[in-house]
Amino acid sequence: MRALLLVFFLCCCGGEQSIDPTFFPFVAEFEACQGKPISTTIVFGATRAGHVAGVCSTMDYVTHIERKITISPTSWVRFGLMQRKAIIFHELIHCEWGYNDVYNPVDR
Repeated sequence: MRALLLVFFLCCCGGEQSIDPTFFPFVAEFEACQGKPISTTIVFGATRAGHVAGVCSTMDYVTHIERKITISPTSWVRFGLMQRKAIIFHELIHCEWGYNDVYNPVDR
C-alpha cells in the first residue's frame, strides 16, 4: 500500500524542478527576457538521437505538466558560448512557450 501511495504522489504531485548549475546564467537571461521564472527542469543526459544537441520533453499529468530539457554533454563541450545560449533558449522556447520545430520538406 505504501508503494502505491508513493507512486501516486510522484506521478500526480510532481517532482521538484532541477536545473544543472551550468545552465544558471542562460536561464537567468531567459527569465529576464520573458519576465517570469521558468518551470522546466534542465539536465545533461542522453538525447533520443546521437546527433541531437538538446531535446524538450513534456509529460501531461492530471494535475500539472512536467517539462524537461536534456542537453547532450558531448555537444555541449564542442559548443562555444553563443551556441550554448542558442540551444538553451531554443529548447526553453519549446518547453515554456509550447512552440514546435516546423520543417518544410520543400526547403530541404
